[in-house]
Amino acid sequence: MTLNGASYPITKNLESAIRHLRRREGSRTLWVDAVGINQLDLDERSSQVLRMKDIYEQATRVVIWIGERVFWQIAKGEYDQEVREELGKTFFKEISLVDALLRRPWFTRTWVIQEAVVCMTPEDYIAGPNHPIIVCGQSSIPLSNLAIPTTQFDTLPVVSKGNPAGIIWIFELRRLRHEIITGKTRLTPIEQLSLFLAKGSAGFEATDARDKIYAFLGLLPPESLPPHLQPNYTYSADKVFWDYATYILKETRYLEILACCSSSRPGLPSWVPDWKYGLPVADIHLGKASYLRFLEDNSKIEVECTILCRIVLVTRPIYLPVEFPQYLTLEFESEESVHLDTPSKESIVTIVQAVVKVSYYLLAIETKIFGCKALDAGLEASYLRSWMFVIGLDEQVYRTLMNIRQYDGDLDMLQKLCGGCAMIKENLQYAVYKDDHGNFGRTGHGVLPELGDMICYIKGAAFRFILRPEDSEWRLVGTAPGELPLSQAGVEPEDLKGVNDPKILDHYEKTKELGKFEDLRMMEDYWEANKSKTRRIVLH
Repeated sequence: MTLNGASYPITKNLESAIRHLRRREGSRTLWVDAVGINQLDLDERSSQVLRMKDIYEQATRVVIWIGERVFWQIAKGEYDQEVREELGKTFFKEISLVDALLRRPWFTRTWVIQEAVVCMTPEDYIAGPNHPIIVCGQSSIPLSNLAIPTTQFDTLPVVSKGNPAGIIWIFELRRLRHEIITGKTRLTPIEQLSLFLAKGSAGFEATDARDKIYAFLGLLPPESLPPHLQPNYTYSADKVFWDYATYILKETRYLEILACCSSSRPGLPSWVPDWKYGLPVADIHLGKASYLRFLEDNSKIEVECTILCRIVLVTRPIYLPVEFPQYLTLEFESEESVHLDTPSKESIVTIVQAVVKVSYYLLAIETKIFGCKALDAGLEASYLRSWMFVIGLDEQVYRTLMNIRQYDGDLDMLQKLCGGCAMIKENLQYAVYKDDHGNFGRTGHGVLPELGDMICYIKGAAFRFILRPEDSEWRLVGTAPGELPLSQAGVEPEDLKGVNDPKILDHYEKTKELGKFEDLRMMEDYWEANKSKTRRIVLH
């Protein structure tokens, strides 16, 4: 393209966007961050980061370009209540189209959160006249059209290759920002930032690691942070992460953010979050640490914890070389026929063969762990359930899979097996461990425990953590499944379409506060009951 009278290189994607968005007649004014900000000038990048919020907030319209092809089912916005109910009953073609759409690069970029969240946040933060518009080829839809179909990934046994959780969090962040603008939040700016980082990091990536933090600063009230935390691209990513972790922990004393540590940056202490993986929970402010001490120029922290168990067996992440469709779509020879057409019959054969392969792989894994099939290992019911939880199956599907030779042609069960095998393939890509109490667990992204690692609770957080003893200190390895015994009284709006109803919002706020109060009380009771088992440790 020509910029200020000179040739300026742009990406093919940007060229395609400009060609599609320009008008046939007359001019159109667009602001594009890749052109409006000199990405090679570190000083300009640092100064412009916080201005981007003002640009998106004051824009007459925010246009999201995601490519040249669109799916008509989504563009027509046909996901009403009737369709939602139908989607919950079957494996359907439409959900695969939504998933394919969510695989596009836009849905995984950290900076897009600001585009979608701050644009003149309307009273109706789910939809409304100022909601971002997604443009795909010659078609366009409000971003809100994705609100309903993305929720289906939580109700079906489907492993998404896209980022449906990211879209859900965008709507949640819009709600949080609405609370901030209207003065309904009780969170301080630094508490808001820790919440934005924990939620926004889930499923989103950044080419420049520093943007995992800088991309969220525009969501905060002006001048919320001290000068040394303002965007500065002359700082290394390690320094940015370290400075922010120290400041957040000192100001809030909420240790939930330790669950966002990936241990993937050797230059950082193990307790410093790099926000590589997010923390998809409703609330990360559940009880402040009553004891937190920084040591040796903020390179170590001393915390209180209770040791729960020791890891005695570990299986490394396993990739199952089995490919099969997640969606079982059946067609009949005609509208009057009760016989499946040839492609449907071939699809069933392909899926059954793939399911059988998965059962063989799972049997090999179980034989390595138990010496035989888990069902034949004489495990107590609770330990067998913990194993089924690790691989992601309920008991009925698990027993059918492990006795697949007795499969009787039940298509409903085949659908469940199809989704269940996708879950197994996904879950076994993470490390699996057994503790000295006989329970099994599956770690999170990038967490690789070793024999002798300990599982504990850290006071000031509700999660379980994996710690590795190193001399007289400890290394934070990552999180383990399980939480403190809380009330489980999570309250969310019952329907995304109704969250602008004042009565529902008022009920939501009241019940949310009651639930949090109950959780805090239960956490205090736990630590009081385990006072004699609580010890102080140093994390480096």
